[in-house]
Amino acid sequence: MNRFPVILTIFLLTLAPVRGQAQDAADFAAENEQQETWLRCGAVLDVERGRLGGPTTIVVRGDRIERLVDGHPEAGSGDGTAPTIEDLSALTCLPGLMDMHTHLTSESSPTRYVERFTESEADVALKSTVYAKRTLAAGFTTVRDLGDSYNASIALRDAINDGIVDGPRIFTSGKSLATTGGHADPTNGWRADLMVEAGMEPAEAIRTATVRAAELLGVTDDAGTLASGKWADVIAVSENPLADVDELTDVDFVMKAGRVYKRP
Repeated sequence: MNRFPVILTIFLLTLAPVRGQAQDAADFAAENEQQETWLRCGAVLDVERGRLGGPTTIVVRGDRIERLVDGHPEAGSGDGTAPTIEDLSALTCLPGLMDMHTHLTSESSPTRYVERFTESEADVALKSTVYAKRTLAAGFTTVRDLGDSYNASIALRDAINDGIVDGPRIFTSGKSLATTGGHADPTNGWRADLMVEAGMEPAEAIRTATVRAAELLGVTDDAGTLASGKWADVIAVSENPLADVDELTDVDFVMKAGRVYKRP
């Protein structure tokens, strides 16, 4: 039996009360296409070079970064309208993180094995929206999902793209395929601290979730660094993550595709 139509129907019906959010997202995109947002960062991390720069203003137009400007110039956009200002002068900005091994339809827990037999399609669909929102709030603006239940990650991806629920940009395989006893577990979580503990330099650990992840997905023109023309996926933390990668476990600001999802 093909369960995909079933899970998609359940997913959309259970979210019917918030379908107006999709129109809100469409309205935001239309209104924001020409609107500038200025992110006044106290510092900006160059993840490619592993260097911390000084005060920088990231100018965002629509869902893309238009330019980076040294310092915090006086507000004013090219068309004479006042830009939206996000004061991040006490924070360090860097590209949105990208986790290349997630399972957004499940979460590791002592009851996870039993839940594989007791949860319905609706349970999986509804819980996945919670996990997606939590993932985005943690600073992960893009993820690669390597296996789900009932193809729920496909419906989740589409719901996020339509603005029905909040979550990261999802690249998904759908249902996982693995040998008996093979690797198809529900473990989530990129951990820079564990990489550094194992001997990796902080800069390279951060690159695994930015530059290297963008290379793996084939989206280096759109993601991985803060540069003109790339997706406006920006996060900010209170201190320099090169000095302490644990800073990345407590993200203060999240912007995905030009839209702010979390503020200090």
